[in-house]
Amino acid sequence: MNFSTLFHHSRPRFWHYLYGPMMIWWAYYFSSNSDLFIQSWSLWFVFYAATFFFLAFVLYFTFPANLFVYWVNDFADYDTDKFNTKKQWYERVLQPRKSFLLTVFAVQIGYWLVIALLYFFWFLLYAKISNFSEIINYLSGFALVFLKYVLFVLVPFLLLSWFYSVHPIRFKKRIFLDGISNVLYIITPTILIWLMQGYTSLQDITPVFWMWFGAAWLRCIAMHCFSAIPDIASDAKAWLKTTAIFLGKKWSLLYCIALYALAWILSAQVIGPVWYFLWAVYCVMVFLWFYYNLFKIYKWFPYINFFVGWFLCFWIYFM
Repeated sequence: MNFSTLFHHSRPRFWHYLYGPMMIWWAYYFSSNSDLFIQSWSLWFVFYAATFFFLAFVLYFTFPANLFVYWVNDFADYDTDKFNTKKQWYERVLQPRKSFLLTVFAVQIGYWLVIALLYFFWFLLYAKISNFSEIINYLSGFALVFLKYVLFVLVPFLLLSWFYSVHPIRFKKRIFLDGISNVLYIITPTILIWLMQGYTSLQDITPVFWMWFGAAWLRCIAMHCFSAIPDIASDAKAWLKTTAIFLGKKWSLLYCIALYALAWILSAQVIGPVWYFLWAVYCVMVFLWFYYNLFKIYKWFPYINFFVGWFLCFWIYFM
């Protein structure tokens, strides 16, 4: 198993689907908490701890996380991918070998072990240890913070990614749940911001936070359905019942427009009229699919998402 094969199956053209929400949520958090720079040293420490884990998650959501998502997907979807011409020449069909999955799990564990070591030594720089009891307290504090920011934040993403493709749940073959489960793309930054903002219950969450989360989730559902339309024929041959198959091409496209419209309504309350332009971009793309080659339009989808994501990131931070 060479790195080139691993890299290819991690779908680099789709990496921004995972690290993009991290960047947008961080822009939102940083723009609303910039006063931390003039607070006490204890808050500086908290801020830098959050920054450390933010950077760790951004890096994780490039190669390692995408490797996990798409290799699990390819491993479980061989029954449909073998009928899918898009997979055969645009991507690659993965033979279901357990050794591949072991490699993927090794990458996940190895990455977070490295992060744990880096955080341990970084944490040590701020610790003032004079006796054995302080060492124990330091190690327990390190473990609690690391587990809080990694396991609590990461486990929902890993479970949703796994059960999207793998039995017995396999959200992929369940109508409407296939799109709803794509909350996996935003669940990690959402929980991370929740922790960083100090929320302890649902009542603490601000309406703006809920609007951001709702708009992002609706966009994930729309993105999933839109991406599943080219796979309708191959998924039907494998006897899957996806939302795109259930609705058909025409109604799937209209469903996507409706979801983007709802996301626009929520987002417009937060970022203002600039979302009119962004929503128009998606509407034009969807409508073009009614009249032009389906796959040619689909190939532009990742680049449009890349542009919109970075535009939102800079708009939130600077405006």
